[in-house]
Amino acid sequence: MRFEAVITGLGWVGRRTMGHPGRIREFETDARLPELRRKDVLAQPYKPFGRMDAFSKLGFAAIAFALEDAGITSGPPKKEIGLVAATSTGCIETDLCYWQTVLKNSPSPALFAYTLDSCFLGEAAICFGLTGETYVINEKNNDGRSALFFALEALCMEQCGAVVCGVCNSDIRCAENRCNRPVPGALFFVLEPVKEGSLMIVSADAPESIYDKDNHVIDDIFGLVQKYRPDVGISL
Repeated sequence: MRFEAVITGLGWVGRRTMGHPGRIREFETDARLPELRRKDVLAQPYKPFGRMDAFSKLGFAAIAFALEDAGITSGPPKKEIGLVAATSTGCIETDLCYWQTVLKNSPSPALFAYTLDSCFLGEAAICFGLTGETYVINEKNNDGRSALFFALEALCMEQCGAVVCGVCNSDIRCAENRCNRPVPGALFFVLEPVKEGSLMIVSADAPESIYDKDNHVIDDIFGLVQKYRPDVGISL
């Protein structure tokens, strides 16, 4: 069965830029991912943002940018929108930091609250009033196609009215030649049902088989961005 949707929003945080097509911020250096502040992401105060770990801020920010690009604002009424994310690194850095506090006989409640990969999805759901299904996929191939496929499936099966899906990976430093290092950063799309005149169409019949509107195979979600928005110049 072929699942199909249209991309209505795009948001990302990378080493060189972050934002969405209508609001792009460039960095002077691309050595590491940026240290995100609330005002970089949200116009209004939101206390929970300051408590989040770096991994959660990364994914939360990219989702916020994607929703803004799609014209979906925060607050009530609640929206039947799902959240699906893929990750290879997960929140391992936060897990390790928390374990260090355990070894010191002083477990940190603040760190413990973010020791699950899905925490940032919950934060985004609360902040933006999203009520659809929410889950994280542990991905080994680092291309984001698994999240995209299952988001398309949920949308076409009418499990929700729209889905925000993408990939989020922290900037983990690996020993040389010891691991298949994922691209550090977060990239999320807003997918909605196809309507007449839709241009940015994506479809799939399996996690390994993602296609553009011309039925060309897309190897990863980063290539999908370059296909539809080459003017954006995303650099994760």
